[in-house]
Amino acid sequence: MSLSDFATLSTAISGLAVTASLIYLALQTHQATKHTKALIHQGNAARITGMASVFTNADMVAAIIVGNGGTPSAEEVQRRQFGYWCMALVVSMEDTFGQHEEGLISEDRFNSFRAGVAGGFMQPGMRRYWAAWKAARPNAQESFKAWVDEIIASQAGQISTTA
Repeated sequence: MSLSDFATLSTAISGLAVTASLIYLALQTHQATKHTKALIHQGNAARITGMASVFTNADMVAAIIVGNGGTPSAEEVQRRQFGYWCMALVVSMEDTFGQHEEGLISEDRFNSFRAGVAGGFMQPGMRRYWAAWKAARPNAQESFKAWVDEIIASQAGQISTTA
């Protein structure tokens, strides 16, 4: 093999190595973008659920009612506490569902999560909240809404009808 042949071969190998490096870099960039989006969404979900958790405090709920010009009754405070609690659950479910859709949560963990979601939707209050949540978002989160609706439909014979 002459020096010229060796130089040609090494140039070809070098070109392949650069191509492989660029492909690897593109894959890593794509993965980093996915993880960054997931962290942003998870941070948003944590912020919303954290606020909703604060709003389950009876004094805070009463202050919100008064601040909006109402008179807080025990029943109204409890109704709103329950609504804030439901909001925190749905936001958390939405985040976990989205992370699974992005391939960031394993099937095994997601199946366990799904079982917990199914248990929550066996309660009539949670289903009422879900119906209102869904109605308020007619053109958003279609795949998430379909997933939850499928869970609820699969429980038709098991669902509790009492509060």
